[in-house]
Amino acid sequence: LQNLLPCRHMASLALYTRKRLLAMRHGNGSTVCILYGHHNSMSRFVKRLAWLDKLHKKFTSGPMGQLKDLHRVDLFEIGYVSMLGLALCQAKKLHHEMGPVISFNLKRPDGSWYGYREVEKLASLSGIQLRTGCFCNPGACAKYLGLSHFDLISNTEAGHICWDDHDIINGKPVGAVRVSFGYMSTYEDAKSVTNVWTG
Repeated sequence: LQNLLPCRHMASLALYTRKRLLAMRHGNGSTVCILYGHHNSMSRFVKRLAWLDKLHKKFTSGPMGQLKDLHRVDLFEIGYVSMLGLALCQAKKLHHEMGPVISFNLKRPDGSWYGYREVEKLASLSGIQLRTGCFCNPGACAKYLGLSHFDLISNTEAGHICWDDHDIINGKPVGAVRVSFGYMSTYEDAKSVTNVWTG
């Protein structure tokens, strides 16, 4: 049980930071942050849960809630609770799989990318240490960044190697930014990560 508390603490910091990163928008409404990993599954889950909640409210309030066919409403309630339970189990699994590490890239208002080196240097000025690049995992890096075999060959021919400053090639990022939380990390640390870009 003692080992579970630090894990929950670190995972909750990461979840809090993911939500803050996903909520960031430019003045024109465009998305600032793209997360990599199981985050797409998590955002689909959040949308499904919102839809389910909206459907539940529609069915249990107003004219629908006053239906004389109570059997139909009861069946809906049972289905809703079952679907909600399944959705929460999926969320718990995703939350556990994602852990305390967040990989992402940032976009400019025009949709082009900020280079991960630029993000790292900006964070460094605020006293935040990030890891950037492909994290010694070029296969996963290529997969999540959508880099084709041709892109990888082209990047190598352009002179790109690990730890160089070529972070955007042909308009595409060739690495990402990673934030990791540990046992001693705090919510203030988590806030400071996103405050670098939100001001």
